[in-house]
Amino acid sequence: MDPDYPARSKYDRAVAENYATTRFAPRVDRRERQIVGALAASCEPFQTVLDAPCGTGRMTGLFLSKRVTALDLSPAMLEHVKRVDGVAEVHEGDIENLPFPDGHFDLVVSVRFLHHLPDESTVERCLSELSRVSGGHVLVSYFDTFALQNLRRWFKQRRRERPGHRRSRPWRVIAAIARRVGLEPVARRCSAPGVSEQWFVLFRKAAARA
Repeated sequence: MDPDYPARSKYDRAVAENYATTRFAPRVDRRERQIVGALAASCEPFQTVLDAPCGTGRMTGLFLSKRVTALDLSPAMLEHVKRVDGVAEVHEGDIENLPFPDGHFDLVVSVRFLHHLPDESTVERCLSELSRVSGGHVLVSYFDTFALQNLRRWFKQRRRERPGHRRSRPWRVIAAIARRVGLEPVARRCSAPGVSEQWFVLFRKAAARA
């Protein structure tokens, strides 16, 4: 496994500014925030939230009524999060080695991250850390293999003869990894099943089962 895979890159100011302004089309941003908000609402009541990696705070802003902590590896990304009123804590840190004790948060959120990971062992390592610091639920997104969007991206990369770093994976693979780290699925949502590769999954820690 390459220790310097793209998701570990420290994004510079130009990239962070792009993420904060034009990276996501308004309709995509609105749709994804609605899905995350709806899945998170099913976890109520909860008080503490970790958004990791938080990027420029796109999802962090959904949880300002809670005690929300934001973490990212990029100082440039975190500069944007620090401008958001209501964020309890902002940490520069690595999702593979989260600086929090076990069960510290009621809900842990990790959106648009897993598809950047190069292999299943890295996915498992990251999901294990997200599970470890959660006392209840973990909400993530991943790219699903069985989607028209994934097929289009594959053909585009073939034409360019340049491999991409985004990785799609079947749901059965994600589910199996989650089970190994003590997570069980509660709900799974996609805005356009079969078309969009971006799926959102709410997991519950097996030990937190009612």
